[in-house]
Amino acid sequence: MVLSSFEKEQIDGDYTEEILSSISKIKNDGSLPSDLDISFTSRETFTKIYNEYGSMLKEYKKLDFDDMVLHCYQLFKAKPDILKKWQVVYKYILIDEFQDINPMQYEVIKMLAQPENNLFIVGDDDQSIYGFRGSEPGIMLSFDKDYPDVKKVLLNKNYRSSKRIVDAASYFIGHNQKRFKKNLESVNEVGSEIQVLEFNTKDEEYEYILNLIKTLKRKCLYKDIALIFRTNNLARNLTTIFSINEIPFKFKEKPRNILEHYAVKDILAYLEYAYGEKTRTGLFKIINKPVRYIKREYFENKDSTLEDALKVPGLPDYAKRNIKKLVYDLNFIKDYSMFAAINFIRKKIGYEEYAVKNITGGQEKVNELIEAMDLLAEISKKAHGYRGLLELLDKYQEDMDKAAASTDEDADAVTFITMHGSKGLEYKHVILPEVNEGNVPSKKATTYEAIEEERRVFYVAMTRAKENLFITYLKKGNDNRFPKSRFLSELS
Repeated sequence: MVLSSFEKEQIDGDYTEEILSSISKIKNDGSLPSDLDISFTSRETFTKIYNEYGSMLKEYKKLDFDDMVLHCYQLFKAKPDILKKWQVVYKYILIDEFQDINPMQYEVIKMLAQPENNLFIVGDDDQSIYGFRGSEPGIMLSFDKDYPDVKKVLLNKNYRSSKRIVDAASYFIGHNQKRFKKNLESVNEVGSEIQVLEFNTKDEEYEYILNLIKTLKRKCLYKDIALIFRTNNLARNLTTIFSINEIPFKFKEKPRNILEHYAVKDILAYLEYAYGEKTRTGLFKIINKPVRYIKREYFENKDSTLEDALKVPGLPDYAKRNIKKLVYDLNFIKDYSMFAAINFIRKKIGYEEYAVKNITGGQEKVNELIEAMDLLAEISKKAHGYRGLLELLDKYQEDMDKAAASTDEDADAVTFITMHGSKGLEYKHVILPEVNEGNVPSKKATTYEAIEEERRVFYVAMTRAKENLFITYLKKGNDNRFPKSRFLSELS
């Protein structure tokens, strides 16, 4: 509702997560919209969105989650008598996962704890990975400055992972400067070597992962295996391969449906017109993508085809040439495989260049666009004709829905999960794919503090493994423009 009034500023639903995250961070920090570094729109536009969102909450008499903490803080500051009543209620305060606390939460806790200051906190500063939500690891690191008499107890025994995994992870996270120094020890056996593997192409990387899982399955269940990705977007190509090879998988977090991307719908409209029904809706999707200056008025009735348009009296020569070329291209791809036809539409017809040139939202949206088309192309490799492609897409969607809807923890399926989502979980065998710059660390990490958080995120992913840890990356080249992650050189 709020975003609908900002169409002129080109703010749409694609930025909902960024907007909500930014609003949340402001409330958790106790800051102002003008204090935040905004990349998806102007600071002026974001301030308007922030204010309108606040006005709408008031109008509907609602609070969001962050408001509950913020209003509590404001109430305690304004009404000392109310604060005093609540201080009596809670004589002892215990806080778990303290490394994830944000400034506003900490201010409320400090007020509640007075005057006794009976605080018991538990946390691991090396697992502070929610900076995008406003968590501040520095709060835990400087806790003894606020409470000089605090007693520290170090829990340095690791009961999950093998000695090799613990040693490698400890050495790696030691590259962070802003942390408590600690020496972790595993109570388990030495275990297998960590495998770090380079591949020339994504196809080679995916084939290795597929064969690895088949090998591991001989000595364990599918549910003992996890693929941990930096983002859910990176999982999509592998879901296609798993689906085709009938390897069960499940998501811990519901991924976005990439097949709903407009680029996929446009390419399918091309294929539908060439191989299937010549619908008016499909026709209008393709006639000017890329721009051909073909007017809709050339199609006089709902059943008009491209061939009919060529018979329109007074049709300009440029329109006639462009329509003939489109007819030729659509007939030409009929002799192609689905994979070749999709690549022809993308490259030869020029759809991809057109789509990239007309996209808004920066490189991240371009990457998402390319990824959507790559996924469609990947699925099409196994398709026998247009109808076969539609059947594969239906099966892929069915598998994705099934994987996303799975709530059975005991279901025997490989887990697909993000590094953030994996926190607190454990698996016998963990695979970390596509550990390249831009993914790990994220291309959004441009400051020293952000790189330290990315290092903590990777540390969390590594330490989900109990017995075996496999890390794969792509060699920089035609199939990949990013080198291997700098983090891989920090493992030993």
